[in-house]
Amino acid sequence: MQLTNFVTAAAFALPAFAQTPPEFQPGSQQNLGVTFQPALDITPGKVVATTDVRTQPQIRAPAGLPPTQKYMIFMIDIDVVQNGTATTVLHWFQPDMTLDPQTNLVVPPPQIDTANAAPYFGPGPPPGPAHRYVQALFAQPGPPTQAFKLPSCFAAITQRSGRLGFDVQQFVQVNGLQPAVAGNFLKSFNAASGPNLPPVAPTATRLSSAAACAATGVQAAKRLVDVLW
Repeated sequence: MQLTNFVTAAAFALPAFAQTPPEFQPGSQQNLGVTFQPALDITPGKVVATTDVRTQPQIRAPAGLPPTQKYMIFMIDIDVVQNGTATTVLHWFQPDMTLDPQTNLVVPPPQIDTANAAPYFGPGPPPGPAHRYVQALFAQPGPPTQAFKLPSCFAAITQRSGRLGFDVQQFVQVNGLQPAVAGNFLKSFNAASGPNLPPVAPTATRLSSAAACAATGVQAAKRLVDVLW
């Protein structure tokens, strides 16, 4: 099956139930299997303790994706509020993933190119309401034999200090990605505050600028120092 046919069919499948939060774009109506060890399966919106999601999860694609295609995974905290401003933090970006057609597992390459990936770090929101962490799987552009290279304007995401303000729509635009092929999300909270506090109402939104990325590099966001999200 061609990937474009899969994406089109998924977009028009009925009934359609979003697997990612409505404000997360590009979202997906196809469920992405996300399992944290030893056997914690994530369903959309599942509330989990930060201690249960400290290590990189296992990813399973929906049936029907082409096995010859390479894939890339993101995990993004979409509920960061800093000084009254809504933003994001990238928790994981791994390109060059391959699909096992027997199990539908999507696995990282045996050797991670740390210059072109953002290693996983688990949720650790500050005291307050639970944060949503979105996982989204995309088809990787280019031939399957070609390794993905980060544009220079995204080089900062390889370090945790460069992941505040990550704009996935900007990344999609700059790299020419098709819509996400599958998605999921979990909620996690700071144990000191519990999961049921009302959400913080930000007064503004700040993400990186696509124009800046295309021209002179992503504008520097305030760096994360000794803070987990």
